[in-house]
Amino acid sequence: MVPAGLGVLSAPDPGPQDARRQALFHSPHTSPRPITDSQEFAPVTPPPATHITLIRHAPVAQPGRLYGRTEVDAALDDADRIAAVAGDALALATGAVTSPRRRCRQTLDALLTAAGSDLVPRVVEAWAEQDFGAWDGAETAGLPDLWGLPMAALAHQTPPGGESFQDLCRRIGPALDALAAREAGARLVVCTHAGVVRAAVHHVLGLAPGRALSLSVAPLSVTRLIHFGAAGWAVDRLNG
Repeated sequence: MVPAGLGVLSAPDPGPQDARRQALFHSPHTSPRPITDSQEFAPVTPPPATHITLIRHAPVAQPGRLYGRTEVDAALDDADRIAAVAGDALALATGAVTSPRRRCRQTLDALLTAAGSDLVPRVVEAWAEQDFGAWDGAETAGLPDLWGLPMAALAHQTPPGGESFQDLCRRIGPALDALAAREAGARLVVCTHAGVVRAAVHHVLGLAPGRALSLSVAPLSVTRLIHFGAAGWAVDRLNG
């Protein structure tokens, strides 16, 4: 028995709005086109995703200074950590890129050796650390005390003759997009710097520069970005 009031046996009289809708879809000027199985269930092939793994270089051998463009050796004595990062980040890599700074080139060479990889790194100037100008290479104890500034203000602070963090963001965003476009579908490893990783995450997530500057990026940490073509970017892993 069908409960009374459900209206399943006969349709109610159409109101004015329903009548207009029926007139529209049953107009003599329109002819419904059936959807075939091939149209309804046609598979959609997504564009190939591009995986870009950013690795911050190993700790520096001589800490206590502000290293941007200034050269310094990497401390590569933590063999276990290097092996772990190499196994994680390089297992499926199809290409390798590095900042021109020696600490990055040394770190990437150590990672490639630990992974038994024969990839030949490409050195790209765009992936260099922020240029700290007159402060570059100076002892941190002798630098102006800027830590009382809000992060938003610090991101706009420009060292004499150098770059602000916001300048770095303007440099890294186009470099990241260009790399993804050039290497579509690839799995790339980029050995770079803490500031560059922050700037890349700023670009991908649309963070304010001050928010991005506050992110922690440890030595030998892994940050993984994925580019889905026209669909844009995603962060798969941060400071891992």
